[in-house]
Amino acid sequence: MLQQQLDHRNAILKILPAVLAGFMGLLTCGLLGLRAYVIDMQKSSDVFFSDYYDYRKLLLSQQKFNVAYYTLYFVTVIASGSLALMTIMSLRKVGKAGGDLIGWSVALTMAMMLWVILLIVFAAWSLERTSYTYSTSIALSYVINFAQALSCIFILCIAKHASWRKPAHMEQYGQNADPMSQPYYHQAPEFVGNTHTVRP
Repeated sequence: MLQQQLDHRNAILKILPAVLAGFMGLLTCGLLGLRAYVIDMQKSSDVFFSDYYDYRKLLLSQQKFNVAYYTLYFVTVIASGSLALMTIMSLRKVGKAGGDLIGWSVALTMAMMLWVILLIVFAAWSLERTSYTYSTSIALSYVINFAQALSCIFILCIAKHASWRKPAHMEQYGQNADPMSQPYYHQAPEFVGNTHTVRP
């Protein structure tokens, strides 16, 4: 959405976000499928008997996948935040973005980095079989949920930012089909009396 406001868009900045989104989308589908399979095995009556070895092996694979997934997600968050800041700085040079948009973007990136880091910690604890108290788990869960809620709020603030709206005086101008023509002004019709309309 930020890239659409630039008159001359860099091809790399245009393709890279789509590549990152597609890559993480495929990883997300794989992770969800693996989790669903592990949960399905947990429901089996033979999971603690003949299938226990296969279950433990699959569970270990899921835990490794969790660490790799959230680590790549963390890298994606940093890359996306950097691209957003680069685009906002380019828009500011041409007067199309406000300075507070940078603040909202930085806040969003920091909030997302926080809860992703905590999820990496949880995944690493499960992989290393680190013992932690129930209170620690609850406290970190609250922090993760709070950071995710902040991320949603910051996204809404960015979406409602005034930079997405065109100025009123700019909406009244148009341009002919000829790309070399000058912009012209659309003047609203003037109404005189009850039935007569005077058009410019």
